Amino acid sequence: MFTYTWSRLAVVGPLLLRQRYPNGQLSGEVTAQPRVTGREYFFPEAVTDHAGTTVVIWNGNARYRYAFARDGDITQWQGPGLVADVESFGRPSLAVGANNEIGVAFMSRGNIYMGLWNGIGFDIQTVSETNLFDADPSMTFMSDGSPVVAWRSSDGGVFYSVRQPNGAWPTSRLLNDTAEGRVGVSADAADNLGFSWVVDGRLYAAYISADGGVVGPIHLPSAPDPVFNGAIAMSLEDRSYMQVVVERFGGLGLRTDYFLLSAQGALAVTPTPTITPTPTPPPISAQPVIEGGAELVRATQSVSVTFTEVEGDPTHVRWNWGAEPTHENPWVAYQPTIAVTLPTNLQQCTPYTLYTQVREDETVEEEPKSASVAFDNAVDASIRIANPHHPTTNPVFTPLVSELLDLGTDHGAFGGDPSFIREAAFYLEIEGADDCSGLKEFRVGASADTLGRPFGIVDGFFANIVAIPGSPSDGPVNVTVQVTDQSGNVRTESARLTLDRVRPVLESGELAEIRLNEHANILSTLVFSNVTVTDTFPGGYWGVWLANSLNPISNPLIDQGLNWIPVEIGPAWRSDNSQPIVDNWSLAGGLRVSLPNLRRLEDPTFYVYARFLDGAGNPTDTFISQTVRVDGSLTFPQTYLPLVQR
Repeated sequence: MFTYTWSRLAVVGPLLLRQRYPNGQLSGEVTAQPRVTGREYFFPEAVTDHAGTTVVIWNGNARYRYAFARDGDITQWQGPGLVADVESFGRPSLAVGANNEIGVAFMSRGNIYMGLWNGIGFDIQTVSETNLFDADPSMTFMSDGSPVVAWRSSDGGVFYSVRQPNGAWPTSRLLNDTAEGRVGVSADAADNLGFSWVVDGRLYAAYISADGGVVGPIHLPSAPDPVFNGAIAMSLEDRSYMQVVVERFGGLGLRTDYFLLSAQGALAVTPTPTITPTPTPPPISAQPVIEGGAELVRATQSVSVTFTEVEGDPTHVRWNWGAEPTHENPWVAYQPTIAVTLPTNLQQCTPYTLYTQVREDETVEEEPKSASVAFDNAVDASIRIANPHHPTTNPVFTPLVSELLDLGTDHGAFGGDPSFIREAAFYLEIEGADDCSGLKEFRVGASADTLGRPFGIVDGFFANIVAIPGSPSDGPVNVTVQVTDQSGNVRTESARLTLDRVRPVLESGELAEIRLNEHANILSTLVFSNVTVTDTFPGGYWGVWLANSLNPISNPLIDQGLNWIPVEIGPAWRSDNSQPIVDNWSLAGGLRVSLPNLRRLEDPTFYVYARFLDGAGNPTDTFISQTVRVDGSLTFPQTYLPLVQR
């Protein structure tokens, strides 16, 4: 029984298998389990012995790994396990012997190793240990179960070794030339050995009979194109046969050349190149290219697929997203360029693979071809339009350009409602680092029909203050921002701001009381009464602007020593806005006094000054104040942490 294995995708798998039974029938496709998340699946190989044990091996995550199934049931897998805890390089080689031996040959850091299957794993032996030059082994078994390993040296030479009964691995040299790729080895039932290798893009073979006779190297002539990946299989019928295959690439696609060599006696070997029992139909093939080979495209309904490297004269084509076409995908008339409908449930930025298959009358392309592309059909970005004095603005601004506005100082508060502004400008923040193609630019206008010139966006982020076009009057102002990405997708965000350049008027009010917190007297509750503020903002005001002092201030409105702190009074217009309260006001807020000096104060007196703010952060031109004396020293909030002991 012969077992085929391959990886659907080299990095993520899964490993798939099919088996050809002795009657020639081919099994269905089976997934080798278990599939391990995060593993790589490179260079898989599989064999099945006469007892029905199937072993699959691959190179993944810098180690050779295996899984196995028993009793002919390739739906139930055990593993995965490590073949050996050595770093993996290249392709492992599996072989099965006449007595159900299973072996693997592999290389690691210039050394050649061989492992024999023990039922649950491999017993590893060292075949060649140079730590530098040996590479690309393959293996087979003699009729008595003795393993044979062949390899090449990057320092020159092709070698092989047959394990002796005492466990030794004597090395024999076949030639001195520097080979390329894997050296093939095979044995027939009479213990005749065959070898294949490639030197300078040319294929060679050698034959060693069971009695020690050597023929070779034999050059197997092919087309004048370079060849690679040679392999050999021996069989014994009326004579010893060597069958050699090799891949050939001449710029118009891959070809597989086949050679049959026969031997009569030890030294009579006759090469018979490219023997095929029946005429082979001319190849039919076409490589799909999506949107000119773009890795990322913007498409809403379909993509354009052009076929290149066309062989034969295709008459029909079929395709499928994500898997090779089947009978469920109908054949349609072939065209050099076709429109393919997008996959369903399309995800942004996710690569999708399109598989195509062409046919010429009844001759079908043997291996479907594929091409991959990702789709970018929308701008993936957040757009924020807000009061430039709001405290949630980004502390790091995109460097200014001449068209952006520098607000300067207007003696207003750094606070207010996000939708109110006091200059003809607004805060704009655009964050789109995850956009597939990257953000390109933005435009600003009163509407989508009046957008101005574009501003560039660097590294998917912009944060700054942008002037409102024109000369808007106080009152509602419409702002529209349109963001475009590198694929040409557009996203538009609109906001309605209120421009308010008129300061509120404090008609009446007093800071009636300052209540000290009994547990931490540095904190207080400010109680206002009889407050009336005239302004367009709902309820008359947004909050208060507070400042502390340890000394009385004759004119707080112009005093440069005060640090004013904005405090929102909830939605003041939803309740009795004539008696607002500020909880947990720190009497140390804004003071230029260190904590040690605060702790040294005895019986301090604090002066608290208050102005009212509208939604745009405009303050009243009048203030109210209150004084509070703290008896003794100041007390501060205490933070308690749990004590954890072992």
